Amino acid sequence: MTVRIESNARRLTLIGGLAALLLVAGIPPFVTTPARAAAYTLWGSALGGWGFTQATINSPGPLLVVTQGERVDLTLFSADGFPHSWCIDYDVDNGCAPSGENWSGDFSSGTMGFPFSFMPTGAPGLYNYVCGVHTGITMNGPIRIDPPVKPVVSISSPAGAQRWTGGSTHAVIWTMTDPQDPVTSLQAWINYSTGGPWSPVAGPIQGTSNPHSVSWTLPVVNSTSTSVNVTVVDPAGNRGSAVQTVPVIDSRAPAVVGETPPNGSTGISTATTVMVSFEEAMNRSATGIPTTVAIQDLTSSAWIPVTYSWSGGDSILTLDPLTNLAPNTQHWVLVNASAMDASDPGNAIANPASWVFTTGCCADLIKPQISNVAASPPVAEYGIATDVTATITDNDQVAFAYVNLTFPNSIRLNRSMAVISGNTWGWSEAYTLLGDYLFVVEAVDLSGNWNRSAQGTFLVEDTTPPVIASVSVSPSPAEVYRSATIGAAVSDPFLLDVSVNVEGSNVSATFNASSTRWERTFTPDDARMFSFTVWALDTSGNVNFRAGQLDSRDTTPPAMPLAPVVTSVGTGTVELAWQAVSAQDLAGYRLYRSTSESGPFTRIGPLNITGNAYVDHDVQPGTTYYYRVTSVDTRGHESMQSPLGFVTLPALPPDYTLVIVGAAAVAIIAALLATFLLFRRRRPPSKALSEPTVPSDERG
Repeated sequence: MTVRIESNARRLTLIGGLAALLLVAGIPPFVTTPARAAAYTLWGSALGGWGFTQATINSPGPLLVVTQGERVDLTLFSADGFPHSWCIDYDVDNGCAPSGENWSGDFSSGTMGFPFSFMPTGAPGLYNYVCGVHTGITMNGPIRIDPPVKPVVSISSPAGAQRWTGGSTHAVIWTMTDPQDPVTSLQAWINYSTGGPWSPVAGPIQGTSNPHSVSWTLPVVNSTSTSVNVTVVDPAGNRGSAVQTVPVIDSRAPAVVGETPPNGSTGISTATTVMVSFEEAMNRSATGIPTTVAIQDLTSSAWIPVTYSWSGGDSILTLDPLTNLAPNTQHWVLVNASAMDASDPGNAIANPASWVFTTGCCADLIKPQISNVAASPPVAEYGIATDVTATITDNDQVAFAYVNLTFPNSIRLNRSMAVISGNTWGWSEAYTLLGDYLFVVEAVDLSGNWNRSAQGTFLVEDTTPPVIASVSVSPSPAEVYRSATIGAAVSDPFLLDVSVNVEGSNVSATFNASSTRWERTFTPDDARMFSFTVWALDTSGNVNFRAGQLDSRDTTPPAMPLAPVVTSVGTGTVELAWQAVSAQDLAGYRLYRSTSESGPFTRIGPLNITGNAYVDHDVQPGTTYYYRVTSVDTRGHESMQSPLGFVTLPALPPDYTLVIVGAAAVAIIAALLATFLLFRRRRPPSKALSEPTVPSDERG
């Protein structure tokens, strides 16, 4: 009892510490006392088994159906007055372990139920419950652990396409339902992560009616890996969750990174356009307007009417004057503080910008020339960089060049090219999305003349199959009829599925986060070598496989039977019976007999007795016989001998048959002798005897 109390204390300490850590992280702790529970009343008997009532006890007992992680309430009675205990036999050893097998402890009353509550610790599946005192030979029954029914969560905001401003407030909107519980019984926790640990937003939030909403003030960070998690817990402690991404949280104030014509430049064409390059995408409606970005003629102080256009993924703003600028005149370009980036609601520019340039006498109307546009390689393996290059020339000077990219997911980004050598400009990048990319090369000269190449394409593909490493079987060798785990380490950035095929039976493997391996359980039904293959498939259809073998052996004998019971004693016979043993490979039983309680015991009867009864014909009256029985499997493994069963045959009464027969014979002989003597006395004398004998010579 002390061991059990100390174990429980350690368990409570561990659970409390884990709950505290989860609360700090804003994630709901496990519910240790679920409101929903399965309840059963069970009666146990050493020779009968289990039943919902005393009258329905049987072996095996009735099926119990419970749910993983939900409370189970048992009320336990002893039908025979003997001590019993109850547990789930997870390790299939026909007994109860002190930890890990939901053990009830002992109960022996037939009038006062023993209460036992627990949460199933095993994985979903079918198990046996047994008695920890009398094992599961007779006292066994099936129990099915169903997977938990989780709440269903769906997030509608964010929707996975947002570009939100750091520090701004937005609504997280979600719906939550549960097949077994009303929405008003659910509780929700909202958390976010920018690529590291989860941080709390709100919770617990009690369910009302869908949809639910909570305001979230975003952290002031720059992030492209932010996720929002809504976790919902039902009254039984089952959890459902949904995760949605916020592609961009932008807390950085935009800045001007390029000016065309450059500050202080002279001799600029009167037909020039003015371009402002920002370091990020900008809000068109807030930035591309006269009150934010404008050109002023410094001689007349007049503001120049222009049209606005965007390129480079809304990072380049072009101002095109409606008429040519005045020649030989200084002009001022102003970008004021109302310029905003494209995040929602937007970051204002940190430093307003301005610069001047002076026109020349005439217009430069010649655009930069773009040729030899190429992507190398045109088909790139995932992880390998693609180089986009072009030859760009101008009658004056090329000011800037860009690669305007359209990704396979339709996102458009602009990359600034650099001079590689001479007139060759280039950009190199390893792309993380698979599929077709579209691109154009754009160039502008000092006079603002703009040109664009024809559209080019390149492909990023994945032709590398998944890597399968360290295939293993645990335990190895495996025991027949007991589950073994086939596992493998599988890696691929686009992994889709891992399965394990054991001699034609294909089952998807499950990823074990603790071991970082893909695993499948298999229960061998024979003692031999099983062949298996681990298959891995990625989203591009690349397949890899690795073969292995599972060595299954039979080293465990069947369970020991209970003591044989004498069912009948006849003249020269003893009839015995014993409780049948449950074993998939049971071949029969062997019976041993001795006339001494301490042995030696000699096997009697056939090598393997089929059935659980036998008649011993070779017995003597007045003798005490002791019997033990064993079970044996098809491979000759024999269990330990059972406890003793014994019988004393009664002695026969004295047999007087020979005495009676002998006395009768003596009487008959005496009677015959008496008759003979009597007959001799009564016989008359013969003539020959009464006459005297005369010699022959005296007869004349």
